Amino acid sequence: MDELEKSPLKKARDQAEQPTDYVELLIEVKERIRSAQYTALRAVNRELVGLYWDIGRMIAERQKTEGWGKSVVQQLSADLQAEFPA
Repeated sequence: MDELEKSPLKKARDQAEQPTDYVELLIEVKERIRSAQYTALRAVNRELVGLYWDIGRMIAERQKTEGWGKSVVQQLSADLQAEFPA
């Protein structure tokens, strides 16, 4: 069985009750969904990178002005991981 025979497009074409432009619509809708997902993913990534930079800046500032050491940063990390598990 070749790739075309087992593809979803082949199955869609084989369904006689579908309009003639069904496959084209299906392809277009899938492309729009994937495009929207990719756009959303980029927006989320951009926001997270900004957040992480800001958190790093906040920690570095306190290390400099208040003398925060490694143990404070480790405690902050543990507390945040408990609140926001992966």
